[in-house]
Amino acid sequence: MVKVRAVTNLFKPSLVIAIIAYVVTCTVLILVQREVFGGAIKTNWAYAVLYPVFIGYSALMKESDVADNDDETPATQKGIVRKKEMKFFGFIGILIIIAVIVGVVAHVIATGNPLQGGHYINRRAFAFDFQLIGLILTSLILAAFRKNKISGKRMFAAAYTAVLLATVAYLLFARPVTVSNAQNTLQNKGYRHVEYIRYAQEAFSIHFLMNFPDSDIAIAAADGLGVYIFVGEKYGEEYGIFVDIASGEHIMSSRLYDNISLSRSISQRR
Repeated sequence: MVKVRAVTNLFKPSLVIAIIAYVVTCTVLILVQREVFGGAIKTNWAYAVLYPVFIGYSALMKESDVADNDDETPATQKGIVRKKEMKFFGFIGILIIIAVIVGVVAHVIATGNPLQGGHYINRRAFAFDFQLIGLILTSLILAAFRKNKISGKRMFAAAYTAVLLATVAYLLFARPVTVSNAQNTLQNKGYRHVEYIRYAQEAFSIHFLMNFPDSDIAIAAADGLGVYIFVGEKYGEEYGIFVDIASGEHIMSSRLYDNISLSRSISQRR
């Protein structure tokens, strides 16, 4: 009888939806970071993939005897999150949101620029902030519209959907250029056989790979989203090419023959 219930649970709509939300969200986060942006944009996909390992199989399956819409089921039943608990976490969540907003506003007031310098206005750091706020708002909404309890499976599906939507919102906010778009731009500028090599996001690393040009260029790129580094041919010679990830602007090109630091870095990546 217990085995029959376990098999039946595998085909519950709420569990199927939770699994779909998990698979779709993790797949999108991995592809966005690794394929679309060449590793430069951090979507925190590892946390999303590993989370079920920490909560365990039982977190999704402990509702074996509970109908998802059965309001008569005691709130203490395993697999059910009580509304008062949601309110508590929601209150903590509101404090976190306020702290993030205050940090951003304080920096904007101090610098007058919301998009450069510092943790909060460095757009790389915003990905996690967007996802965190998305999860918090989801908890608040569920707590407001459910009567006394929330299905663990539905909470799981809602959380992963929130992470996916928050990541999309972050990308719309930061508007980073993709590797393929940057590659097309360079080809339109006359470079041939353009190959993506790596990205760099720390000012010192960018400065070093550029063979120590004007440091302001490296600092400005690091304050944004960093740079893509490509290799391409032009005028019969091979160049290392730097493209700003935030703006898509071609910052500079350096002949590999003249730039030993960049040549070594590229040879290690190929």
